Amino acid sequence: MRGYETSRRDDLLALGYTLLKLLGALPFRSEKTRFAEVLRQKRRLSASDLCSKPDARCLLGFMREVMMMKHAEEPFYDKLRFELRIPLLSLGYQPCKNIYDNSKI
Repeated sequence: MRGYETSRRDDLLALGYTLLKLLGALPFRSEKTRFAEVLRQKRRLSASDLCSKPDARCLLGFMREVMMMKHAEEPFYDKLRFELRIPLLSLGYQPCKNIYDNSKI
């Protein structure tokens, strides 16, 4: 967001914003809001602010972990998967078995 190359943190933030949008809980509307205003809000809002709506509370742990990461930090994917697994199960999604096992190629 500030002239850096994109990072895994940026990708994970984009995933979080996408999930918030799918839940109807994104606190800003990017289609109707100017880019500069969306950027200002993204910098200002904390994970608690982003996940304050009842439908979005399930993403608080995930967003908090991602937002605490440094730009170039390698994500702790096991913890992030855990932070998403419980909310997805609570919404009725069932985890699928790893059908894409690259070790068999």
